Amino acid sequence: MLVDGLSEPMKMDIDADGRIFFTERTTGNLKILDSDTGETTTAMTLDVYTGQEDGMQGVALDPDFEDNGWLYLYYSPAGDESVNRLSRFTVDGDSIDPATETQMLDVDTQRETCCHTGGDLEFDTQGNLYLTTGDDTNPFESSGYTPIDERDGREPFDAQRTSANTNDLRGSVLRITPQDDGSYTIPDDNLFTEANGYGDALADNLARPEIYGMGFRNPFTAAIDPETDEAWVGDYGPDAGGWDADRGPMGTVEYAKVADAGFYGWPYFTGHSVPYKDYDFETGESGEIFDPENPINDSVNNTGLEELPAAQGTSIMSPYNWGGYLDYPSEWEEYVPYSSMDEVPFPEITGGAAMVGTVYRHNTAFGDGSLAKSMDGKIFIMEYGSGWIKYISLDDDGEVMEVDPFLPDEDWGSPFDMNVGPDGALYFIDYGGSISKITGGGASTAASVSVSVESDEILPEESTTATVEIENISGSELSDLEFSLTAGDDVLQVTSPSTTTFDSLAAGSSQSVEFEVAAGADATEGTYALDAEVTFTHEGEEKASSGSATISVPQTVVEAPYGANLGGSPPAESGATTPAVIDGLEFMPAGTVEALQPVTVTGDTPPDDPDWFTPPAQAGGPTTDSIANTEHDAIYQTELIGYNLGFEVPIPNGIYDVTLHNAEIYFEEEGQRVFDVSVQDQKVVEGLDLYAEAGHDVAWTKTVEDVEVTDGTLTISTTTQSDFSKLAGIEIRYSEPLQNGLEAYFSLDGDTPVNQVTGTEASVVGEPTSGQPGFRNTAWEFGTNGTIDTVDSTVVSEPLPLNGEGATVGAWINHDAITEDYSRVYHVDDGGSPDSPTNGWNIEFGGTDNTVAHQFWNGGEIGAEGQPSVSCPAGEWVFVVTVVEGSDATIYTFDEEGQIASGSGGGDRTQSELAQLLLMAGDGRDTPGLMDEVWAYSRALSESEVDRLYNQSFQGLDGGGGGNESPTTFELRGEIGGWVGLEPSSIEGQTNPTLTLEEGESYKVGWTEGDSLGHNIEIRDADGNVVDDLETEVTTDPGDGQWLTFTASSEMAEYVCDPHESLMFGDIEVV
Repeated sequence: MLVDGLSEPMKMDIDADGRIFFTERTTGNLKILDSDTGETTTAMTLDVYTGQEDGMQGVALDPDFEDNGWLYLYYSPAGDESVNRLSRFTVDGDSIDPATETQMLDVDTQRETCCHTGGDLEFDTQGNLYLTTGDDTNPFESSGYTPIDERDGREPFDAQRTSANTNDLRGSVLRITPQDDGSYTIPDDNLFTEANGYGDALADNLARPEIYGMGFRNPFTAAIDPETDEAWVGDYGPDAGGWDADRGPMGTVEYAKVADAGFYGWPYFTGHSVPYKDYDFETGESGEIFDPENPINDSVNNTGLEELPAAQGTSIMSPYNWGGYLDYPSEWEEYVPYSSMDEVPFPEITGGAAMVGTVYRHNTAFGDGSLAKSMDGKIFIMEYGSGWIKYISLDDDGEVMEVDPFLPDEDWGSPFDMNVGPDGALYFIDYGGSISKITGGGASTAASVSVSVESDEILPEESTTATVEIENISGSELSDLEFSLTAGDDVLQVTSPSTTTFDSLAAGSSQSVEFEVAAGADATEGTYALDAEVTFTHEGEEKASSGSATISVPQTVVEAPYGANLGGSPPAESGATTPAVIDGLEFMPAGTVEALQPVTVTGDTPPDDPDWFTPPAQAGGPTTDSIANTEHDAIYQTELIGYNLGFEVPIPNGIYDVTLHNAEIYFEEEGQRVFDVSVQDQKVVEGLDLYAEAGHDVAWTKTVEDVEVTDGTLTISTTTQSDFSKLAGIEIRYSEPLQNGLEAYFSLDGDTPVNQVTGTEASVVGEPTSGQPGFRNTAWEFGTNGTIDTVDSTVVSEPLPLNGEGATVGAWINHDAITEDYSRVYHVDDGGSPDSPTNGWNIEFGGTDNTVAHQFWNGGEIGAEGQPSVSCPAGEWVFVVTVVEGSDATIYTFDEEGQIASGSGGGDRTQSELAQLLLMAGDGRDTPGLMDEVWAYSRALSESEVDRLYNQSFQGLDGGGGGNESPTTFELRGEIGGWVGLEPSSIEGQTNPTLTLEEGESYKVGWTEGDSLGHNIEIRDADGNVVDDLETEVTTDPGDGQWLTFTASSEMAEYVCDPHESLMFGDIEVV
């Protein structure tokens, strides 16, 4: 990091001396950063308008900057004139005199409502200046679909007046050639030129010659390939979360190569020229699907040509989610280029905030900190909301060949802009307020290292081959070469071959080494980095070059509760709510065998072997009919059919309830479809005739209770008697309630600590303080007297069966610095004394560090051995669970994002029928800090049950077993690019997730982390009004969280950050 603490840094350019010129949107500052010293100077401040997304935007240095000192800015001048302006200034040292401004081009805008500014500036090698402009159209009153509202007075809600208007500069990539006198000329191959046959249109003021590419929504970032002069543009997409048969496709972002002048689609088309339907906002009626080959702009707000060029598709598109995108209405079949996930080329591109960084072209004049030669020609792309950086590789025809993650283990924050410096390093802006430098590790002028893998996806206990290759790109020999390959996570194990060293490598030659890479038996789902390094000597100097690759481990185990809508989502015109949610469990829309992975689907070839059926199974014809006997039509309107179907569900050993969901949506008489169903090879339904049993379009369910899994696989199968077998959905939940064996639960919400299982009030020692900010609601705070032998404060339960053969205790704590050796988290003792333990067990801190271990007691003597050392950080909420079984103990710690660590040990303890539970104290030692949500069981929970207890602790005692009920708390992170879900797991990592609430139930919604910018949270109705004063103050630091507590009502439609409502908003669905 070169500098931080900046205020909304936007765009940058870099001169030959490594000085970074960058803009700050709201301050109006143009600053200069010395990349060597980190010193920042304000060169000039302009008075700018900062409403909507306007302000100080793009910056570019003239190609002859070293000689003329010219710098170009795109900004929004303050005042009554609604324009965004492109001007040229002259730099003198580290300052700019505003009087040197030469105004070059004004782009008319509206300042009545939101938004989309664009605003990037880039030069090509021919001296042409590119400027990206947004559609300047409010997207929030068109249901997330195309904003083409032609009603009188609704001009800012019609993107046809801008992006599809040949006579308007907005929603475009403009291209001009600046002249020395401050004017500009037009390249002959722009879109609307006399050379292209538009002389009459230009003469009649029906077209603007500055337009190179039109039909963009918000092309916020761009980059020019210095070798080909092709432009790459990141275009933000609309917000619709699904298809609408009356409107069109779900929201899609684009990474577009703009290699030729043309119309790129918006607002009639998105992605690969997938069309919307015409829509009358006055009547609410839909018209025809727009024609990509012959687009017509007949809007009353159009001031240009009606007939537009044929729409050009994008290079890479990314919808909100591929599963929903591929579930398109049949009318769009000819327009959507993919029909299954197998056909989707780059599903790893995710997120809704598309950014293009830069195009790297290697130069032998670069220094040792440059990127490797192997990165030559890579197009860097970024996602501002999700915080990733990737790079695109092209084939020999210039088409996208692959997309790879760039340093995936790095935390990029909110990447906003990127440039290559004169030293060959990458420089990038994090919108959170910093500029950083990325070097390539040196030796780039001598050698290039690459890593390729035979298979980029492996299962646990599988392996693949990774090849590390070095190319000598210098003009002289390399010597003393040594290869190494390491995995960034212990999930992968790397085995080196016998030979990894070589004496020499001639100029222009290559050498490779193959390593074996294996995934461990316990490997979890994720993408993991492989980092290669080759050290060598070049011209007497020791150097190193590096490269990287990634390997993914797919999901291999299903966790209960699990729900699958086997046939996929129903057609949008059915009106069914999808995905379906039953008792808080979301049913994943599948639709294909591949989408069900890691569940394995089998099936036989039917005797008549019809041409239309492909074993083992496929989705049957869906229906849009309403389904009787259910409120969850979406599950039953689709189906997965097969002949002798089989499902092998990898799932932890345990006891489950399995519910089968079905409906006969095809046959309308008895005897047409008959089959048996078995679970775990035991027939549970014989001769099932859905029509005879329930009727046509009627939901049928069958729950099989207490299904035991002992080998890690749960099987469901059918035996077909007539036609095909079918299932609409499967649902798997734990059978044994997690409340079994629960002896104590203290919510610690009130002024009196009450065991809510027995109703017994606990004893209070000293003066702990109730009503403190807690993990869920409120907590108790405990103190310390700093001395050993006497406890300052604690809570002691009634005698409970917690010191028998098995027991489990879990509690959320937020502890302060430990000042007493071996302070207790909780203590179970048959005497109940805070100062003098006898028989039982406890959890204590190791010395005064932030790790915890177990302790066993025998008649007042310590009986523990092999104690684990498990991390328990201070100053944050940690869930500490201890499972005692006989002479063994296992400790688990979790934070609010998941498990931190675990460890096991043993020892001797004297068991007793009853013992008392002491909180934050024991053996005369106490722990200062907060405690909340205490659970105690008279049995040893399994590892999977510990995970369930962790999930249930977010909801309290009445939240339902194992997270089966709807969560009552939604926790978010506030970022300028959108709200990011933190909890519960169903929204984790999602940007602006939809919150599904049950009417009449109580909820907490809030944010606990942020990007140091000013945010608030408020709940609004469909008209944009705040509901029941549910809003917080704007703050840069939410502290322990800004929370809204309320009862869900039908008028609630969205949650919003008021200062950033165009980016930070999410839907609320009240059911």
